[in-house]
Amino acid sequence: MPRKTATTMHRRSQSAMEYLMTYGWAILIIAVVLGALYSLGVFNMSAFMPKIGPGACHVFRPNGPGTSWNVALTGSCTGYLPQYVTQFNGQSSTMTTSRSISSGSNFTLVVWFLSKRSPTNQWPIIFGYFDTHRYPGIRIDNFGLGNVYLEWGNNPPTCDSSSYISLGSGAVPDRRWHQVIYTYNGVMVSAYFDGAGTGTVNTNMCLGTYTYTMSVGFNGSIANTQIYNASLTGAQVKYLYNEGIGGAPIYLQHLVGWWPLNGDTNDYSGNNNNGAPTAIAYNGSWTSGYFH
Repeated sequence: MPRKTATTMHRRSQSAMEYLMTYGWAILIIAVVLGALYSLGVFNMSAFMPKIGPGACHVFRPNGPGTSWNVALTGSCTGYLPQYVTQFNGQSSTMTTSRSISSGSNFTLVVWFLSKRSPTNQWPIIFGYFDTHRYPGIRIDNFGLGNVYLEWGNNPPTCDSSSYISLGSGAVPDRRWHQVIYTYNGVMVSAYFDGAGTGTVNTNMCLGTYTYTMSVGFNGSIANTQIYNASLTGAQVKYLYNEGIGGAPIYLQHLVGWWPLNGDTNDYSGNNNNGAPTAIAYNGSWTSGYFH
């Protein structure tokens, strides 16, 4: 067996270094390319799910809008992604529809969103019920802190003047899709971010006749928004998140409105609360940033 000498070991070390010098840059470039492809969602298998267009799934109410007897989903409702999501430009984009809720009613707000930094409002609205003095809603800050807030009240002493829950702190804008769910059971507000509970607070919730408003200064994309006149449980919230961005509503008897925002602003809850769009666009190449 040949004896290993210092010269032999030096030659082997030199050969290894030459190998690394020769192929190291190629390995580094491949790693960078793979990282870029991953960030774009190329390796995200959920992005390859089949897509469906506007109205492919909807709620059927045989007795008309506002009724709850024999309500059912119909169409292609499981295992699909939306063909489009709705883009808001951070300046003039909105979608509104009227909805009346009696004071003290329970409710749930559901929204999927991807946020960019807003160039206008400091606290742009993602989703909420609003009038001149009072609001419960979901907002995102514009200070680079990446916080999402649930806020309510703005008319003391009838309502809390500055109540809020901070959720997803530092999480946005990260060019990723997130789900926020906001429930109120008559006593307690609960917040959920990507299926996980983030906090509960006692509050005097102010409800009345509100205007459903999205995207006051919001810059980004919104999809699959839902309103219920009931407070969903933690298990139901988790189910909605696990369904993904193309998931259908649950608890249909208490579904007030469902705007998939999949190529239009129509209400597919069967309650005919169609939205009025202003300066919005529909993106058919939206799956980058969606991981589920």
